[in-house]
Formats: sequence, structure tokens, C-alpha cells
Amino acid sequence: MERRLCIAAISTSPLSALSYHPIRREIVSGHEDGCMKFWELDAGSVSRQVQHHKGWVTDLVYWADGKVLFSSSVDGTITLWSSILSPYQTIIVGCAVYSLGWSAHKCQLFAGLLGQTRIYSDSGKFAGNGLVLLHTKGSLMAGEQIAQHQDITKCLLCSGNKIYSAGFDRKLIAYELSSLSTGLPGAAIKTVFVKLNAHDAGITSLQLAKDTDSSTWITTGSFDKRVKVWTADGQIIHSILLNDVANGVCYVPPLRAIWVAVNGSANPLLIDPKSGDNISDLVPLLEAKGLSKKSQAVWRKPLQFLKFFPEINEVIGSTLQKDLISWKYSRSNCVCMQRTNGHIETLAYTKKVPVLLFSCSFDGVVARWERNQLNSFSFQKDVLLYREALVAHLDTEEGESNLFDVLGGDLLEALRQSTTR
Repeated sequence: MERRLCIAAISTSPLSALSYHPIRREIVSGHEDGCMKFWELDAGSVSRQVQHHKGWVTDLVYWADGKVLFSSSVDGTITLWSSILSPYQTIIVGCAVYSLGWSAHKCQLFAGLLGQTRIYSDSGKFAGNGLVLLHTKGSLMAGEQIAQHQDITKCLLCSGNKIYSAGFDRKLIAYELSSLSTGLPGAAIKTVFVKLNAHDAGITSLQLAKDTDSSTWITTGSFDKRVKVWTADGQIIHSILLNDVANGVCYVPPLRAIWVAVNGSANPLLIDPKSGDNISDLVPLLEAKGLSKKSQAVWRKPLQFLKFFPEINEVIGSTLQKDLISWKYSRSNCVCMQRTNGHIETLAYTKKVPVLLFSCSFDGVVARWERNQLNSFSFQKDVLLYREALVAHLDTEEGESNLFDVLGGDLLEALRQSTTR
């Protein structure tokens, strides 16, 4: 990953939400003063600024098929924005909305409130230009009193026919959405699992992580200074203790790593979801070329938000000082790094699985590297002295013949005599 974007002091009001608008190819930022800004990444400038909400913008979610951007606020409203950034519907919720989740599987919008979650669905009515109006479909918690959040529903995550919710009451809950196919208001929802004390403090982030081998994890961050990795059915896999609170958590599929913005730190903490290991020293974050002193100063500020957008293969973040920054993934960039004690002279690798790496340093040390099965970012290193490696070839006729071609007769004879001393 390479540091790419750096925009200093994007607003006088702290950033409170982030999203990406693929139609406009712009980053959308929501702020505590109710303002929404649309950013051109290449130019690093604001293309549009909207002052619509009358309170803190809490979440921003984009619906690709409908080409609609949803925004929520503590002013008790949810607004639907068209691709030309005109608000064509505002849903009056009547109380603060803290989180949003869009189910592409059911084409339904979920809104996290204080102690409950509401569902909004296609009403069958059109607002023009093919845009549908949404209507309330009842409470998500209907008939499921044990699964109700007792505090702010801070996070909502939709995945297939499931929805996960997490809140300041320390609960992590999963629901089955198949029962909503009837389209009836107040339809009962099956609770898959409830973790009453998923963390020791309020949960602030909830992310889905998928690997290429079809492994799926749920990651949570909390005020208790921990990031936890769960199976899709709610079994704890890893609990990682941090130096401070996790301000933001995101999963970066190209790297297969979890990124954590730790309070007070300017560099993201990178975690391997399979092993739970800290891999920050193994994955280099490259410096962008030609950065000004002002931009370099921004990269040294503590992180606040982190979000990965697959449409552009970038991690977008913000600092506590209201700066906007990003890291760009490229196939040509280094994704893993192993440190050695000396200069590497030559490298070789095997083409068959498991792939092995061989390195030779200037002091005559040959090392064999094999990828760790539990952690794909680390390698097991076995060291063999150069002379011992040559002597090993004398045990076979083919090996001795190969040494003769490489060393010549005189050096081969000297090596043979040294082994008999």
C-alpha cells in the first residue's frame, strides 16, 4: 500500500462519517455540524458541499443498484440522495439515527436507533427517474425482547440474508432475514446468536472480513482497547489487546489484513485475521513521492477513521485534526517484507507448492524460507552455511558433477580435501 492522498484541514467541524460515491467517483464526508462534502480524489478538492442535516451526520451508505446515497443524522432524519445530489426523500424517524445498513439481498434499509433498529423497504411508489420511495416496515426487534439493545445501536452490518448489530451496551447480535421475504410489517425475525458481553465496554466498530478461501470473519472494536475476531456464527477466534481505544477498524481484502486506527497513533495497526498476529512490521506502507513538508506533517497526526473502498482499492482515513488521507493498493507494490541481518546477494524460489524461497547473503549464509501456515505474512527461516551446502552435494554423483560445472576442478578438489581433514 502506498500513501497517496493528503488533504489538510478539510473542515472546521470534525469528520463523523465516510463513504464513496462510485457514480461521481468521489469520497463523501459527513461532519458533526451536519455538512456533507464531496471530494475529487485526484484533485484533492471539494466539488460540492451540502448543508442539509441539522445535526451530526452519523452514517453514509451507498446503494449501487439504485444509485442512491443514504445519510443519517442525530436530527432524527434519513435522507435519500440521487446521483445529482438532490434529496428526493427525507424519512422522519423522530429520534436520533446512529447507524445505517443496506441489505442488497433484501433491498431494505436498516436504521440503528437507541434500543432498537427499524427497517425501511420499497413502498412500490416512485419518486421519478426510477427512484423508489421507502416506507417503515416495523421494528426489527418485534417479538425478540431478549435481543434488544439497551443503548445506542452504533453498528449495523448486512451480509447475505443476515444482519449483525452492535452497540454501546456491549452486545453483538445476529439476525436471520429470510423471514422478511413475506413483506408483511412487523414480521418476526429469527435471532441467530446474542453475545451479551462481547466486549467489556461499548462497541464502536463492526466489519466483515472475507478471504479468498471462503473464510468469513466478523471484527469488532471497542472502548475496552480490544479488537476481536469472530466466526460468522459468533464464536470468538482472537482477542487483541491494544495500547489505546480503537478509533476505527476496516478489513483490506487485497492484503487480507485488518487495519486498526489506535487512538494517539499516526500509523495503522495491521492484524492478520487468521493468526491474530500483529503484522505491521511485515507489511510496508510506502511513502508517496514528492510530498511537501506540510503533507509529511499530516501523516504524523493521530488517526481517527479508516474505511476501505473496493471500487478504488483505497483505504481512506482521517486524522483527529480534520485531515483526509488515503493509501492506494497496487499489484506492483510490495505486500510483505522479511528482515535479514545482512545484505542479500541472490534470490531463488521453487515453482511447486509449497513455494520455498532461498537467499544467499554476502557472508556466505544460505537461508531457506517457508511461509507460515497460520500466518501468511511470516516465514520460517532455516540457515545453512555456504560451505556446508556445497559439501552436502558431494554425497551424490549428480551433485558432484554440478559442483564441478560451477566451481571447476581445482576448487572442487580443495573442497573435497577440506572435508577429509
